Amino acid sequence: MSAENMIRWEQDGDGVVVLTVDDPTQSANTMNELYVSSMGATLDRLEAERDGITGVVLTSARSLGSRDDGTEMISSRSRLDASTSSKPKNRSSSGASASV
Repeated sequence: MSAENMIRWEQDGDGVVVLTVDDPTQSANTMNELYVSSMGATLDRLEAERDGITGVVLTSARSLGSRDDGTEMISSRSRLDASTSSKPKNRSSSGASASV
């Protein structure tokens, strides 16, 4: 985990990745700009390393919350959707969406 990414990545010998959300600047993990950029970078890494990944566990080191009015979470989600909408979706040989 770095100052730019609040999601810690740990991968075991079986290929299972444990992602731990932990914003050291907050008393609780919030879906703020740091969360959105961190999640985007983490999703990109999952996609890039998908062949070596057998499973993903997402957990939080702190309680999870958002601002009372929800506006920051909504606007952050819109930016995340916009940044990922141009990426092609991977399909398995059966035609079903492949998820990592």
